Amino acid sequence: LWLGLQRAILVSDFDLLQDMLNKLEFSERMDWSAGVLFRRGWSIDSFPGVLFANGNTWTSMRRNSLHILRDFGFGKTAIEDIIEEEVDNLLHHIDENFLNKPIDVQNFFNISIFGSLWRIISGERLKIGDPKLEHLVQVNTKMVQEAGKPLTIISLDMPKLHRFLNKIGFCHTVDYNHQILDYIEEICNNQKHLDEDHPLSFIEAMMV
Repeated sequence: LWLGLQRAILVSDFDLLQDMLNKLEFSERMDWSAGVLFRRGWSIDSFPGVLFANGNTWTSMRRNSLHILRDFGFGKTAIEDIIEEEVDNLLHHIDENFLNKPIDVQNFFNISIFGSLWRIISGERLKIGDPKLEHLVQVNTKMVQEAGKPLTIISLDMPKLHRFLNKIGFCHTVDYNHQILDYIEEICNNQKHLDEDHPLSFIEAMMV
């Protein structure tokens, strides 16, 4: 199977896939050359961050990210408080705005899920109806939808083609990524007093 210029093997057996993912030989990821258009810089031998990183950067990011997320309660009962609070917020929002009214649920519940994740990542709590939260969900949803286009996937290995597709409006992945980065850079720039022993968010933990 070829994905653009990338040769790939499709694995559909669950047990085999689980065994493969636990082996160091399969820890590498697809080399997306167009990642240079999304991110602003390099890190060691790859792009920075979790989404497009590969090689040593990806191995380090994955290990550190999982460690930090466990500290913040992922996989434990500690995160239940955040989830319950977001559920209460959602129910209150429904009572206030949609009682006895039809609800378009296509992306309705994504807001609460994204709000919980954003709170852990940034330490910022955004209530349902907050324009910033709605914009983040909208950008993230569109970015995922465009990532499912076959031509978009193929062009990830060809930066010039991917840039051209963004220029003509076929996709807007570069702009969407930069909008997310702008929010994250704003949060990073506001971190003036970091407590190295007690970080309050995923971003703070990564910075220290």
